[in-house]
Amino acid sequence: MSGRGRRAALPPTGYRRAPVIDADGLVVRPVSGAGAELGVWDFRDCPGPEDFRRPLVAALVEQGRDWDSADTWRSQARMLRMFFREAAAADPPIASAGQVTTDWWKAWVGDAHNRRVLAAVLRRVPDLPEVTRVFMEKPQRQSAARRVRGSKQAHTRAELTTVRAAAAATVRAGRLRIAANTALLERWRTGRIDRGDPDRVLGELLDVLARTGDLPREQGKGQQVARLVERAFGYQGTPAALTRTACPGRQPPPPGPRGPEGVPDLQP
Repeated sequence: MSGRGRRAALPPTGYRRAPVIDADGLVVRPVSGAGAELGVWDFRDCPGPEDFRRPLVAALVEQGRDWDSADTWRSQARMLRMFFREAAAADPPIASAGQVTTDWWKAWVGDAHNRRVLAAVLRRVPDLPEVTRVFMEKPQRQSAARRVRGSKQAHTRAELTTVRAAAAATVRAGRLRIAANTALLERWRTGRIDRGDPDRVLGELLDVLARTGDLPREQGKGQQVARLVERAFGYQGTPAALTRTACPGRQPPPPGPRGPEGVPDLQP
């Protein structure tokens, strides 16, 4: 009946819904409840005997009788094709549903989602061993090895105290270094470091580092910093020298003397 109480129109005389499976039993042409075609899924090129594949394709169709999405059919068909490949690669190859034992199913590499989807299809195949069918129907618990591997051990209170103390010390050292370097950079930029003062070289280097993100390098020597930089920072190497950077806050042009092409005059 329609919403107004009138009987809905019947399909034309002789109408038959198109079969979902082709005559060979290996090609699926699903149609939604609204009559929309949901694609063509061909299993003729899958490995394994046809007598093994046909019941599984029929089981897939039975499982998907209420699917109205082409994407759902695509993902389910992809999983069944993967199962056919895995079965053909087994030693010995799986050539019938009766060979899908519990041990083989346990050892199969499929993840939990694939197992759940394919188990629903396989359980519809009449030749599947009953013991395997019962095993597939039971909720599978995670193996003990996976539980141990995935478990996390919480820190003790004493360990947390040690970690927090170490983190606080690292942060405090960084804050003190930044504060000291910022003050030194400010002194150099405002001209309050006299020529000959050891801090003058450090102030100029910090200014270069704050403006360019790098330190003066030796020409033709790759990433090696200039010898003056090594002397200024105690020959601790480039990474240690780079950690002397000040906070990148105000960055006005320095009033100190400049060399050619903007290279700082680093003479003490």
